[in-house]
Parts: sequence; structure tokens; C-alpha cells
Amino acid sequence: MRRAELSISDLPAWCKLNDVTFFHIDITDLGTKGYGLSTKRALPSPEQSLNTPSLLIIPNDLVLSREAVTEYIKVDQHLRQLLEVAGGKVC
Repeated sequence: MRRAELSISDLPAWCKLNDVTFFHIDITDLGTKGYGLSTKRALPSPEQSLNTPSLLIIPNDLVLSREAVTEYIKVDQHLRQLLEVAGGKVC
């Protein structure tokens, strides 16, 4: 299945549709490096990391994690086969 490529200008609409929330951050054009996220506020030093504010909320179903892959391979035989051929451990 081929997915359509979206432009960076489509990101706000995609975020709204997928319940992704940005807090005080912007999408920044980094020139030849593409795009990145930059904060509009100062962040605490590493020593103060327990006080780091949330910058982004992403729903669990959008996060590619071991748990998500374990669930996907239960219903997607093609993904299961791909992982087996690639030498990945199938849970």
C-alpha cells in the first residue's frame, strides 16, 4: 500500500486529525537538513530534568514501539513474515 506524501504545510491538519498536540514548539526549516522542532521557551538544564515541561503529546497508537509491533503482527501476516525474513524476533 502506497501512502501519499504530505508537505510540511499539511502537518497542522494531520496533527489535528491524529490528536497530536504541540506545546510552545514550532516546525523549523533547517535548510539542507530538512525540518525540525524548536521550542519557544527555555528548557531546564539536565540537572533539573524532573521539571521538564511537556512539549508534545502523541497518542499511543501513533508510536512505533515493541508493544505496537507485537499487536500488529497478530493481525498482519505480511508484517510477521517480513520480520521473520529480516531476522527479527517475532513475539
